[in-house]
Amino acid sequence: MSNTPQLLRDAIPDSMYLLNLTKDTSLAALTYLIMDVAATLDDEVALMWPSRMNFMKAIFLINRYSPFVDATLINYLVLGARSTEVCRGVWITAICFFTLGMFASEAIIIVRTLAIWNFDKVIVAITAFVTGGALATVVATMVQYVQHIQYPDDDLIAVTGCVIGISDKEGWTLFVAVLIMETTLVAMTMLRHLQMRTGVRNEGPVMDTMYRDGLFFYAIMLAFSIANLCCMVAAPASASAVIQLPLRVIHSTLCSRVLFNLRKAALKSSRVSLSIESCVMFNVMGFESGQTAATPFELRPDALGYDYG
Repeated sequence: MSNTPQLLRDAIPDSMYLLNLTKDTSLAALTYLIMDVAATLDDEVALMWPSRMNFMKAIFLINRYSPFVDATLINYLVLGARSTEVCRGVWITAICFFTLGMFASEAIIIVRTLAIWNFDKVIVAITAFVTGGALATVVATMVQYVQHIQYPDDDLIAVTGCVIGISDKEGWTLFVAVLIMETTLVAMTMLRHLQMRTGVRNEGPVMDTMYRDGLFFYAIMLAFSIANLCCMVAAPASASAVIQLPLRVIHSTLCSRVLFNLRKAALKSSRVSLSIESCVMFNVMGFESGQTAATPFELRPDALGYDYG
């Protein structure tokens, strides 16, 4: 094992149980992903499939199914990779899919937030600034991260899989940037909620669902993000990535459920009285079928992407 970094060789005796923990959490994340997709497949078929293909539906599909690629690649790394070259190639591919899927999830939350504000110029500018900063940080971090990865040699990978040779401490800024972006979006969502509550107009069940799910989503993601950052900064190299795949899967499944809940809330009433701002929100969020045009102040279920034959 002469080509294996000394740090990795020294870490083997004390870190095998952490390595096994990382493998177990990766398998658990994949299992949860399969169970969640199976549990919500009826909602996807009823609420998403009837609508025509548009930007939001494409983003939904990427958010929904890209974690299967991430989870499969990462589980292959920890269970099946047996050479340095395979380890390097698969890991870099997994990073790319991880980042793509994560921003697809964020795109759902970004569009929802902008729609709530009816694309107010100030909100758009703030969102663009924060999102642009997060994207620049992610790209810079990924370039640095890939350059500094240390891969163990084939002999060590045959024992540990492609986990113990990869330290994630240099990638923590990626998750901090995403967390800052999510915090900003949630803050703007709650500010809008407080602003509209001071008015005389009832927001209705759909808007209430958006605010409730937004806050619930953020609370769960904040807890997982803090746990992930603690592992990345303080845990040994063999356990630094233990929360990352579960975080990715939870991120994806919660974003999918946000869309499902919105469409369920919109479908509960046979006729929904909406403001112009809410109509804009529905159109942007992909709740249109292209078959029935809604008036500025009224939106019927068949204009939300549901076809009854």
